[in-house]
Amino acid sequence: MSRQRRVTLLLYPFGAGARTVNLFFASLILSWVGLPVLSPAWSVLGGMMLGIPASHLFAGHIVRLMERAETRLDRLDRICGGACGLLRIAPAAGAARRARAADRPSGPRLYFALYGTVSLLVLAWVIVAAGRAPYVELWPQTPAPRWVPNVTSPIFWTLVVLGIRLPWPWTLGGQRAARFDPDRPGFAAVTRHPLLIALMLWSFAHLFPNGDLAHVILFGSFFGLSLAAIPMFDARARRALPHCEAWDAFRATSIFSLRPLLNPEWLKQGEDHLIPRLLAIVAFWATALALHPILLGVSPLPH
Repeated sequence: MSRQRRVTLLLYPFGAGARTVNLFFASLILSWVGLPVLSPAWSVLGGMMLGIPASHLFAGHIVRLMERAETRLDRLDRICGGACGLLRIAPAAGAARRARAADRPSGPRLYFALYGTVSLLVLAWVIVAAGRAPYVELWPQTPAPRWVPNVTSPIFWTLVVLGIRLPWPWTLGGQRAARFDPDRPGFAAVTRHPLLIALMLWSFAHLFPNGDLAHVILFGSFFGLSLAAIPMFDARARRALPHCEAWDAFRATSIFSLRPLLNPEWLKQGEDHLIPRLLAIVAFWATALALHPILLGVSPLPH
């Protein structure tokens, strides 16, 4: 069996699952123009069929990358070794390079801002559309489970506010041109993926009060995608950083840890912006509570 076929077989469960979710979400969105919502069975069947060519194409891309890496391994080792040496003897060159990066035009920043806005609008659209899907109950909706998203909401907004423009470029919402300083890791010491952790917390918490199949698929997919993105971003960071810097960077950060909260020196690093951030957290939290019944038609509070 060829390498591409083996990789295709390994990727097929993920490809079929992704296509299943895509078909189901697409049918939810298209229900707004009168098209029927696909049942879970038809979504799975369509995902299994579309997963074959999708997995094969992606496997071909992976195999080409593997072959390219194998042929250039020695060269990459020399480049990495040289990069470490340059970082030790020429810090001024790195500073100049970072200065040039900071002076780049704002086009990429505008693109990411627009992309994020559109993504949030589509997310809201899909959530609203999930309420129009055929109702298949997995567990009953009772007032008690609504406490779960309400209790976790302050934690969610704390992660969001502190995670936007995190000085860790290799994560969702991080500063792309930031130069990470292991001696001043900031909130990355608590988590280097605050927005992804926030999405995981948000989606997991919303599974409890939403026991129908459509919402379980919706929030379960968000949880799984956020969880899968963490090792992908970490792998990108390891590729981008020279080996001599990667160890220090990952040692100064964590996927999630509360130990920095017990470190007085770490707490002093962010005390200058503490009040504005607390106000932002409260403002976002209150706004979300107020807009939830208006936009989604359901009060988030237990009753």
